[in-house]
Amino acid sequence: MENLNYFLRVVDGVYGIYLDSTHGFVLNKREAVAAQEQSILMMVEKNPELANVEYLDNITMFFSKVDPTDPDTEIQHQCTQKQYKQRNGKGSLNHKFIGQMCIAMIYQYWEKHFRSKIATELGLKSNDLQDPIMGDLRIFRNSIIHHAGVALPNIIKCEKLKWFSPGEEIFLDNDRMDELIREVKAIAKRHTKKQMRT
Repeated sequence: MENLNYFLRVVDGVYGIYLDSTHGFVLNKREAVAAQEQSILMMVEKNPELANVEYLDNITMFFSKVDPTDPDTEIQHQCTQKQYKQRNGKGSLNHKFIGQMCIAMIYQYWEKHFRSKIATELGLKSNDLQDPIMGDLRIFRNSIIHHAGVALPNIIKCEKLKWFSPGEEIFLDNDRMDELIREVKAIAKRHTKKQMRT
């Protein structure tokens, strides 16, 4: 079962990226809040009318490898401090996006690389190797890629991960991602048992 074990190592790597990213988002927001608090302390004496979070939240942050004040500079990205804090907050845009991308990546690795190889190891044709959790991920992926992350009507066909109704946003918090990974890793047990029975 070399290819199945390899697939599970890939899944573990994707999950590691999810964990690192979501923790990093929390640290980004914490760092931004701390920087604002420090700025307020420094501004109290010279500009007390500006020494507040509301003022700082409206200041634009520029992301560029060159001087953003140079009029010839092409700014790669910009946002307000408030937008930066919001998108890095727990359960916010960044958190949602990384979860959706992990779903898409796991399913793509399975479908485009590992499924046929694992089927061969099990003495099956690729289309004969089916697993409920991968079927659920296929449905999730289609909603993510083809419907902007909003659950399509066929979401009701999910067998294992019955979390969403049609029209709901597909968002996986840490608990749901943990459950998803446990279900994917259980593929090894399910198919090893099948192989032993045949």
